[in-house]
Amino acid sequence: MIKVNNFTDWRHQAGIYGIQNNTTTEWYVGQASSNGRRSICVRFREHIRDLRRGKDTRHLQNSWNKYGKETFSFFVLEVTENNQDVLNEKEKYWMVTLKSVSNGYNISTDPRCPAVPYTEERRQKLGQASRERWLDPQYKEKMSILAKERMSKPEYKAIAGETLKKLWSNSEMKAKMIEQAGRERSTETCRKISEAKQGKPCYGRRGLKQSDETKAKISKAKKGKPSTFKGKKHSDTSRANMSAARIGNTNCVGRVLSEETKAKIAAGRVGKWWTEEQMLKKRMLPPPVGKYKGVSYNKSAQKYKAAMTHDRKELFFGWFDNPVEAATNYDYHALQLYGNGQCFINFPDKDYTNFTSKRVVSW
Repeated sequence: MIKVNNFTDWRHQAGIYGIQNNTTTEWYVGQASSNGRRSICVRFREHIRDLRRGKDTRHLQNSWNKYGKETFSFFVLEVTENNQDVLNEKEKYWMVTLKSVSNGYNISTDPRCPAVPYTEERRQKLGQASRERWLDPQYKEKMSILAKERMSKPEYKAIAGETLKKLWSNSEMKAKMIEQAGRERSTETCRKISEAKQGKPCYGRRGLKQSDETKAKISKAKKGKPSTFKGKKHSDTSRANMSAARIGNTNCVGRVLSEETKAKIAAGRVGKWWTEEQMLKKRMLPPPVGKYKGVSYNKSAQKYKAAMTHDRKELFFGWFDNPVEAATNYDYHALQLYGNGQCFINFPDKDYTNFTSKRVVSW
């Protein structure tokens, strides 16, 4: 057993190494080959890197976080030949000798199978912890960004494409998937699925819009191919279900809302309409510093637009080369529509008595 102070002295050495907590005398035992990428020197540096990032084995990482890096020492327990069977045998020997499993940081004495089977209690705890993590909106956003970054990589798309091709080239698997796709769920199964989804948000594409690039790719892929529904007909059950779903749907042109639906819509709108006092307060709001009210710049036209919203409709007053002219036209029409003192004016000291508007607007 040799205490290591300089990792580079073990750059091309194979053998068994150990990491000891000097406070608790607990050990972590590992093996390293003479390969330059997995030598004792490299394994020590990998442990240091992972421990600083908080990504090492759970027991060792927790101890590192609690006691600090100054508490740990690195040792070369034994130098061996670069043979996997010999390394496994020696590693197991040192795990038993130093009791690194029962009173240390290793989780199993078998180097080939380090994982310990989960008990039912541990499975329940891990499942509950995972569900609680996914309730956090910040965690969801973080995982969503990571997934999008991973799926946007060309190598990921290539692997996914090859996997799907292999899957569908298997005739037995293809027949099984087609059979499952056409299988009808029982009423009891549908009821359980519905109850499980109650109150949960949709994590699919609901509310999302496809980009123009995606639409173009889909359109190009479908050109020259027959419709997947061509030659098929909806069953009487499907027609009845679709008809029942459309009752009271405002998106169905020509459909008449039931009296019950009308009453619900009317009750939901109570108190949501703006009063005259609220409208006046909104009209008197000044624009942001350095800007004019009722004026916006259009990049494509490279001109300033003067307009306002009245009675849920936009009133357009024209295009102008400079914002001052556009703001002046806005003031003139605002005074004509609402009167002095009933709306915000960009230039309150200006006399609009003999002003001539660029565009005649009727309301």
